[in-house]
Amino acid sequence: LILASASTARRELLRAAGVPFVVKPSAVREIQGRGRRLRDVVLSNARRKAIAVARRFPGRWVLGADTLIEFAGRIVGKPRTLKAAERLHVEMGGQWHRIATGVCLVCGRERRLLYVVSRVLVRRLDPSRLRRLYARRDPRGMAGGYAVERARDPLIERVSGSFTNVLGLPMEAVLPLLEARGLARKAGRSSRPAQARPLRR
Repeated sequence: LILASASTARRELLRAAGVPFVVKPSAVREIQGRGRRLRDVVLSNARRKAIAVARRFPGRWVLGADTLIEFAGRIVGKPRTLKAAERLHVEMGGQWHRIATGVCLVCGRERRLLYVVSRVLVRRLDPSRLRRLYARRDPRGMAGGYAVERARDPLIERVSGSFTNVLGLPMEAVLPLLEARGLARKAGRSSRPAQARPLRR
């Protein structure tokens, strides 16, 4: 398996599941979400990433993925400045938003697509607390300005649906796809995603 992504979180999720893989990031430019549906954007980006790498490695299985956030009817990208992140997180505070991942598994002419959506509740934090948080964890370069932690996350209060989807790769859906093609060993785990869970304080 080739992972067409430089994401540390995706590498860690596959590694934790015992999936053997190598990393060959795609260099394709991602489609932006303005004026498009969330589903269409993440699936298109995942497909373009996987196909671009698959062309370089004929006969190999390639996994591409793309994760984006939708809040208040708009797709939210990566904040370019700390001030932009602050404005976004103040606006999102106390409200749920959607986070979606599109996944594409490619080998030759065979292509399999997955689309998974989770919901995330952001804590209500005042600007001074947000600035202290940014001093420890830079929000720039991450969709929605955050990368959720497994416990005691200072920004995220609750996750509904697949937690691994919020991390960047919905393993409950991806692992069966890989197992069916001999790319991962069956481990007798549950494929049901965790439901609305509060993160431990």
